[in-house]
Amino acid sequence: MKVMLQPIKLRLDGWAEPDGEGGLYLPNNFIKRLLRPKITAWATADAWQFYNTFPEYMADGTIDLDGDTFKMQLHDSSYTFAATHSVRADLTNELATANGYTAAGATMTATWVNSSGTVTFDSNDISWTASGGSIVARRAVIYDDTPSSPLDPLVCSSLLDNSPADVTATNGNTFTVGIHASGIFSLASA
Repeated sequence: MKVMLQPIKLRLDGWAEPDGEGGLYLPNNFIKRLLRPKITAWATADAWQFYNTFPEYMADGTIDLDGDTFKMQLHDSSYTFAATHSVRADLTNELATANGYTAAGATMTATWVNSSGTVTFDSNDISWTASGGSIVARRAVIYDDTPSSPLDPLVCSSLLDNSPADVTATNGNTFTVGIHASGIFSLASA
């Protein structure tokens, strides 16, 4: 089985286009295809990185991709990604509720669709409008908000500017993490 991780597009006021790709292997002979989006005029975001427990939680049903509620939250530059993090409580330095951002993130409209033997996990774009000040973030994290044991298991994370640098939406502007037209990731039979 092949797992293809699709790119994200980070869009600030409409500037974004996908670009580039790379790859690495997941346990149990899963193949993850990573694509990197290009942030026109600002930066290039990294591809989504799975947390180590995600494949296990997906396989054992802890995470139900077509039935659970998923959220995306933003973190500042003090958070360092660690694949060993497994639940939201392991994370540090999420943005506080302020300037148009609400702690715990925004609810995603996630779908899990089968088309000709390829199953794709997809979502709407997630946006916050800066109000009363700037929204400044370095990383986005997707987690499952439904399970209670473990509480809020993690799915994946992306560095929003791989230089790395903070990404800022100033007061009155929109901070959008655009999900690629091909979804967040796909599973296909080999």
